[in-house]
Amino acid sequence: MFDLTVMDHCQDYSLVTEGVIHEGYWSLALGLRSWPAAGEEMIVARNILLAELTGARVHCQHLSAAGSVDLIRAAKRRGVPVSGEACPHHFTLTDSAIAGSEKFWAADGKQVFSVPGALGELPVWPAYDTNFKMNPPLRSAQDREAILAGLVDGTIEILCSDHAPHCDFEKEVEFDYAPFGIGPIPWTEIAAAELDLARHRRLLRLTPRDAEALFQRGLPRQGTRGGLFGRRSIPPFVIDLTRIGDADETLLAAINLRLRVSEAK
Repeated sequence: MFDLTVMDHCQDYSLVTEGVIHEGYWSLALGLRSWPAAGEEMIVARNILLAELTGARVHCQHLSAAGSVDLIRAAKRRGVPVSGEACPHHFTLTDSAIAGSEKFWAADGKQVFSVPGALGELPVWPAYDTNFKMNPPLRSAQDREAILAGLVDGTIEILCSDHAPHCDFEKEVEFDYAPFGIGPIPWTEIAAAELDLARHRRLLRLTPRDAEALFQRGLPRQGTRGGLFGRRSIPPFVIDLTRIGDADETLLAAINLRLRVSEAK
């Protein structure tokens, strides 16, 4: 009737219940209540079926699970009017970060942050750091690879921050009681290493109007003015997140990523 796109945070609360960490090895090892990937995938599947039945356009927000990417990829091949988006923390970090920096850098961290000298001295953080608690949760390395693959092949069309910062006193509690939320992770050359730079910048420049128009005309053309980023580049620099007040920022306070950004017009 209204010819509008439905945007949905895909979460089946009957499956997620009181989960705080991705269901898998680390939820068991750390003794934290688990959040199955199926809690997201079930709603993505439902949305696709309803979009296929009604012809309504559906956008699935901040995807985190490999199954969600597979479902949307298959639906697009059938011509279903569905799209998806991803956040930087879901294609850079994994649930092993909640076990502490030593566990993360020993395996999962090497797979993405592999540019020699890009991070300098590797940052350190303790296990159960509540700055890694977010909704949807950080998932496995396999899920992370699927999100990256979806960005590369165009299954996932939009990048977003899902910015949800909190004060120090809110985050400095036990993991179960801390609020979900993370500050913005900067768009980095490292995380986007597998993406064509021109495509990466177009994804970042999307506005809500552009998102609505994706179903009609695809990604905005080079030079299309967006609400977030312009075209003039400035040199790489380092942001010291420890100087920012939000507790969430200390998550990558630690990582001190080297950035290349586009100056807003």
